[in-house]
Amino acid sequence: MNTVKNKHQKYEALVNKTMVQETPSMLTDEAEFVSLLDTRPSFESLISYTMVVKQALEAEYPNEDVRLASYEFSGYYHNTVINHTTHWGEMVDKVNYRTVIVCGDIHLEFKEMSDTSVELWCIKINRSARGSGLGKDVMTLLQDIAEAKELDLLLVACSQGEPNYNMFIKRTIQLRKWYYELGFEAIENSAYMVF
Repeated sequence: MNTVKNKHQKYEALVNKTMVQETPSMLTDEAEFVSLLDTRPSFESLISYTMVVKQALEAEYPNEDVRLASYEFSGYYHNTVINHTTHWGEMVDKVNYRTVIVCGDIHLEFKEMSDTSVELWCIKINRSARGSGLGKDVMTLLQDIAEAKELDLLLVACSQGEPNYNMFIKRTIQLRKWYYELGFEAIENSAYMVF
């Protein structure tokens, strides 16, 4: 009983660590935007990938309103389990830029990584649409675009909002298996997976 309580306390502590400070900046200033494109190759990769994803979603779902936003983010904590015995976490203070696309039941968030890669920071499918194959369709679309643009698509498979530590581990491991089935590969000594 004591072990379960300790695991739950560790889980709660980890969840609390993921609460970070955001500094939103919608990048509406054209000069700032152009300056970032000129000085940060990783930002250019992020924006060009995101724009193609947005256009593809607009074509695929013409009856949905596709919204796009970008913002500055600093201080985040990557936190997940790799398997039943290995946990991985990393605190990063570096300022980076993110883009968010919302299209009907689909919510995507991307993070700048490098001039040759983009991170899929978050993919959410509304509960009402889960189990319909929409998530797999969206992932296939994202993979096809990354391949066409010759970019690595990175992600950290991590279940969110689970009621307890055991469910968090179970769902995260299920997610990792799902991403393996989609063609992602594990990066050694990391929770990152890459396509």
